[in-house]
Amino acid sequence: MTPREIFALYAEERRSEPVEGLRLELLPYFSRYTPETPGNRGFIVFNRIPQDEVAGQIEEQIRYFSEQGCSFEWKVYDFDEPPNLRELLEQRGFRAEHPEAFMVFPLQGYRPPEGLALPGIRVVKADSPEVVRDAATVQGSVWKEEVAWLAPALTRRLRERSGEFSLYVAYAGEQPVGTGWTDLPANSHFADLRGGAVLPEWRGRGIYSMLLHERCLEAQERGYEYLAVDAAPMSRPILERKGFEFICWTYPLDSRG
Repeated sequence: MTPREIFALYAEERRSEPVEGLRLELLPYFSRYTPETPGNRGFIVFNRIPQDEVAGQIEEQIRYFSEQGCSFEWKVYDFDEPPNLRELLEQRGFRAEHPEAFMVFPLQGYRPPEGLALPGIRVVKADSPEVVRDAATVQGSVWKEEVAWLAPALTRRLRERSGEFSLYVAYAGEQPVGTGWTDLPANSHFADLRGGAVLPEWRGRGIYSMLLHERCLEAQERGYEYLAVDAAPMSRPILERKGFEFICWTYPLDSRG
């Protein structure tokens, strides 16, 4: 399939995907997610808006989320319609955040690379609160943010979506040094990679590759055709060397300007 065809398949499968804590509405021109808890953000994604209606739709969504008392993100992919949606949102005062590369990895015929095992490093699939807390600890250290909310959120997902979510942590001895998780939605061609992170002092040793391999193998065994990921610009060349195909750029636009 061409990149456009791959994106069209992904968008069709994901436009009706529920998100925890958000109410989904499948509107004629996009999917809209409204927060169920005050203080959280909403978002809009997978746009198919006629050119002659886009200005009105932008104003209507600004009014809608204002009435809900929350800000929102309007996520735009290169293949969305209309092609100038990002520019129109920026003209209306939306702030473009850092773009990400939407990429996919074909799993057919996947084989683990040679030399993958690392002395003293093991990868554990989370099945206990302790491992989940270790994953949150790695995330907080990598992003230098307070992530007290993360361990409870990951624990809840493991409990409530055990068949559609898996979490891995890499350890050097007893120290957690890397993590990554996968969303595995039912009846989909794609599994989604999320949360890939390795502590700065442990990078360049192959730990990321070990975590990626475990997730590739699980998705392959469960019958998925692709892994999908939104990658930061600096991650794109790394993932391309591992066999990921660049599909398009995606741009998060913040209504707060």
